[in-house]
Amino acid sequence: MPIIKVREALNQLREGEILEVLADDPAAEEDIPNLIKRLRQQLIKMERGDEGITRFLIKRVR
Repeated sequence: MPIIKVREALNQLREGEILEVLADDPAAEEDIPNLIKRLRQQLIKMERGDEGITRFLIKRVR
C-alpha cells in the first residue's frame, strides 16, 4: 500500500516541496518510481539502506 500513501501525501504538498518516503516493501523500489513517472513528479533520490529500508526523495513539480 505504499503507493496509495505516497499519492495521498503528494496531494498535500505544494509545488516545490519535497516528500521523504521510507519503505520496507521490496516492491516499492519498482512501484514508487513508476508512480512518480505516471504522476509527472520528480524522483530526486532513491537509496537502499542496510536494514532493508529504501528511502525516496520526491519533489512535487506540478
